[in-house]
Amino acid sequence: MPKDFSKYAVENQPINGWNWGNFEYKDDHVSFGVNKKEAFKIPYDSIASTVISTKNEIKVEFHQPDRNKDEVKGDQVVEVRLWFPPSELKEKEKEKEKEKKEGDEEKEEEKEDEPNEKFRKEIVTRARLGTYAGEAIASLADLQMITPRGKFTLDMFNTFLKFHGSSYDYRIEYSNITKMFMLDKPDNLHMMFVIGLSNPLSQGRTYYPFIVLNIKKDREEMVNLNTSDEAIKSKLSDSIVEGPLHDVMSKLFSAFTGNSVILSSGFRSTQGDTGVKCSVKASYGYLYPLPKCLLFVNKPVIFIKYKDVSEIRFSRIGDAMQRCFDIKVVTSEGSHQFLNLDRSEHRGIVSFLKGKGIRVVNEDDPQGSMQDLDLDSGEEEKL
Repeated sequence: MPKDFSKYAVENQPINGWNWGNFEYKDDHVSFGVNKKEAFKIPYDSIASTVISTKNEIKVEFHQPDRNKDEVKGDQVVEVRLWFPPSELKEKEKEKEKEKKEGDEEKEEEKEDEPNEKFRKEIVTRARLGTYAGEAIASLADLQMITPRGKFTLDMFNTFLKFHGSSYDYRIEYSNITKMFMLDKPDNLHMMFVIGLSNPLSQGRTYYPFIVLNIKKDREEMVNLNTSDEAIKSKLSDSIVEGPLHDVMSKLFSAFTGNSVILSSGFRSTQGDTGVKCSVKASYGYLYPLPKCLLFVNKPVIFIKYKDVSEIRFSRIGDAMQRCFDIKVVTSEGSHQFLNLDRSEHRGIVSFLKGKGIRVVNEDDPQGSMQDLDLDSGEEEKL
């Protein structure tokens, strides 16, 4: 405990316990005051993103340390939520109605932003989020994201990337990206790019450990790299990356993150696809048996490593009248059930899983023994 406090600045802090007040933009931070005294401040460089969670509320999210590299002690502040009084919004609406009645102009008045939207835009500018982040090394526009849903522009920098949308902006450190998959969609028109995160994105009260983008197969792109970093250029072989968008994204993400993009390969359905249609509860999607894992896309995205699987149980396979069957993947941490797989895919899936050394169980067998079913004849063969 120091005895001499003369070298420390003395600040007059509010002590009345209020949790409302005013804010003021400074050069390097935004200051929040109560009764004309500063209660706390948020440095712009600590802000990762701003999200409008409700009509009157905004959420400010902070950068989090990389727990794999940085020494992290104690709790970390993840976010701050700021609420704007509805009385302000009502007064604005009354003023607008009054102006409309009094005005004789036929022109449509420009819609004025609500206070929380104004605050968000100002923070985006001052914290250099989204399009204000400076010169990006690579950029791609009009990317269709299906989890979470929206259309975004992607900007890639040295150590992080940013998805910039009309309502939401996300900043993601490359160290936060743990896995990436480029999957053929069975419609033969699109690819799905799945990005796994160690720290999930949040949108309101919903958290997304995976990002899923929908990419048209026939979309071509050319990206000029705005960098002198020879390490990145050497990974991409050239300062220009061009070709189908899914190839361009695979190359860019591999180069910037240092991780490989896993392609859907190995398994083939009866239709020649790398995934099969099924449902999780009431949500339909596609199940991809990949070289080292099972991946269900897209709501919710489910990722299961084969090494964590105890057994996989098949049901509704004994009755030749059934058009579909179900599988239940049992792991040490619980189970996942995938419903309504097409009957014709049973043999291929069983064969693929057996090749991975996974125990397959027929739940319809009273003895619970492992059986493979000839779905054409209804006869049973011991595995």
